[in-house]
Amino acid sequence: MEKNKELITDIDPVDCELSEFNTRQTYDVEAIDKLAERMKTHGFEMTRALWCNEENGKYKVFAGGCRLQAAKKAHIKVAVLNHVGFTEEEIVHLSDYDNECDEYHLPVHWIEELKSYARLRDKGWTQERIGKAKNRSHGRVSHKIRIYDEILNNPQVSKNVDLVRQVSLKESHLDEILALFVAEHFKPWLSTDMIRLEFIQKTIHDIKKNGEKTHKALRADVKTFKNMLIKAEAIYAELDEEITLYELVEEGGAVIAKPIDFHPKEEFITRLGEEKARTLSEVVAASNALKKEIEENLSTYTEFMKTKTKISEEDKKISELQKHFVCGDGLKGVEILEDKSITLLLTDPPYGIEYQSNRRWKTEAPKKIMGDTEEESLALITDLLAAVKPKLKDNAHMLIFCDWRREPDIRQIIKDAGYKIRSLVVWVKEEHSAGDVKGAFAPRHEFIIHATQGNPTIHPRKPDVFEIPRVGMKKRKHPNQKPVKLLTELIEACTTKGDLVIDPFAGVASTLVAANLIGREFRGWELTEEYHGTGMERLIAEIKKEVIVGASNGKKTDN
Repeated sequence: MEKNKELITDIDPVDCELSEFNTRQTYDVEAIDKLAERMKTHGFEMTRALWCNEENGKYKVFAGGCRLQAAKKAHIKVAVLNHVGFTEEEIVHLSDYDNECDEYHLPVHWIEELKSYARLRDKGWTQERIGKAKNRSHGRVSHKIRIYDEILNNPQVSKNVDLVRQVSLKESHLDEILALFVAEHFKPWLSTDMIRLEFIQKTIHDIKKNGEKTHKALRADVKTFKNMLIKAEAIYAELDEEITLYELVEEGGAVIAKPIDFHPKEEFITRLGEEKARTLSEVVAASNALKKEIEENLSTYTEFMKTKTKISEEDKKISELQKHFVCGDGLKGVEILEDKSITLLLTDPPYGIEYQSNRRWKTEAPKKIMGDTEEESLALITDLLAAVKPKLKDNAHMLIFCDWRREPDIRQIIKDAGYKIRSLVVWVKEEHSAGDVKGAFAPRHEFIIHATQGNPTIHPRKPDVFEIPRVGMKKRKHPNQKPVKLLTELIEACTTKGDLVIDPFAGVASTLVAANLIGREFRGWELTEEYHGTGMERLIAEIKKEVIVGASNGKKTDN
């Protein structure tokens, strides 16, 4: 059929309808109202005839949709330019051309353009045919249809289309967002549709707040999110599909370990969803918490099975005390320890003041502390710091109790031995020591020098002043006995479960009791047989308190 364009005037707009090939399918109501009012005043502009093709007695308008809607609203007749003999491809091309060159109305929004590509695809057009009609490359057509299918056609995104139109969100923003993809196994936590919608909403929010959203900023956001996904994927790959955990329950008067099927991969994803994780730190935190729970469960089960399979775990531990708390010279004991095995040296050496309690005792007052002359005590500390140096880990702590009169000397000895002084910790007692009752203020504190080898950390960080009562007179087994609560807090800050804590001047084993309470390995030595014996009794009593599930962790004591 020969191509022809025929101008027809005085057409009732009810005889016209929007062509499916018209790129613009939705209209701004306010703009249509304004155009309708102008038409009522000035009439229809004949030079702006509606481009159409007649079909079944109707004029299918493929260019001039805004004018058609305004004319219907204004109830005035229109002029149409009927295209005869034009192919569908040519009509699509002319529709796009009219929208690009029409200076009388706003350009077609890119959302409408993408929908037009999808409509042609849905009519059965190949991408090659669409590209030819719209003068676009095959790759560009494919990309636009993909943006529509994977983002705009999402029902959740469709609800936000009006908002997208209102802000300066561009198709190029969606190009960046299209790069987001979430693996199917993460669906209980995140889906591709969900995260793309969230990025659209965030981009809209940023545009409304800041006036724009640069592609560089959006690209950075996408990269950060991808890095989080990469980490989550790596963690997911490391986890088992299924493992067996155990629940300790009482049945028939006995405690048994009931096996439970557990799915770490599934649980990891579930937790990410429950916590709405969107940052790398949140993903890592969820992973660490899960791994810790699994580790603790299996550790508890292991300890339980050890108890069940051995005739007397209590007897075994008591026999091990003979190795862990020795009646003998602490310096010699330190020398046989394994190199780089100690995390914390915590000790209360003789202060070099020839201490002897002046308090009244129902029985004979305690003897002077062995090695407590000034020369002896400073020599002991010097020798100890030399002996312990190769035994400490590369990053290890030392906490040494001292009297204010010897603190400068001990500080210098520590420095000369190659250690780094970190701080001076103060222990404030509820009850003051006797001291010089007439010539001096009543002392209520002792110093603890904190030094390190290397650069270990303190966790949890605690203040450098501890206000903890002394051990009561009735419970005190040693004149300089330190409260277990104080020692526990010091050990907890400088070590983790399983670390080795030593005390070469252990007295009645307060340091060792504290270490045992929070699950640390310990070694101690005491020269005085009486104090050593008392210390052994205390440790054995703690072991006998332990329940069948394991550890004495979490038990409290005030002595």
